[in-house]
Amino acid sequence: MPTTPASLKKRLETRIRVLTMLTEGLSGRQFSWGAGESSNYFPIARELGCTLMTKTAIKRAGLVLKRGAKPVGRAYYGVRRSRNTVTSS
Repeated sequence: MPTTPASLKKRLETRIRVLTMLTEGLSGRQFSWGAGESSNYFPIARELGCTLMTKTAIKRAGLVLKRGAKPVGRAYYGVRRSRNTVTSS
């Protein structure tokens, strides 16, 4: 499928935006994603080599957070009426 310059530019800008938010999150300025952003940005983050997990997902995977680990952001999934904290691994 041919890529137009406009669609390529949009894809690149989205990845830059996700990387910027992740970088800021790692620097202590948490991002906050709504349900739509979460469903769009999580796969992009994964594509870029960043695995984002909630505390529940970390526990289910049998992993343990390092002591003092801080969340990089918050994400709403739309399933429950709550916001979940996500961390980078």
